[in-house]
Amino acid sequence: MQSAVCCPPGHLQMLELSWNTTLKADLFRISRDAGDIESKANEKFQEVVNELREVASLGN
Repeated sequence: MQSAVCCPPGHLQMLELSWNTTLKADLFRISRDAGDIESKANEKFQEVVNELREVASLGN
C-alpha cells in the first residue's frame, strides 16, 4: 500500500517560509501603526494639557 502524498517535495517548506514572511510583515505593520497611534495620542494629550494650563491661568 502506498502512502498518500499531499504536497510535492519542498512545498511545505515553501508554504512555511511564505507564512513566516507574511507574519513578519503583518507584525511590522502592526508595530508601525501602534507607534503612529501612540504618537498621535501623545500629541493630543499635550494639546489638552496646554489648554488646561491656559484655562487655569485665566482663572487666577
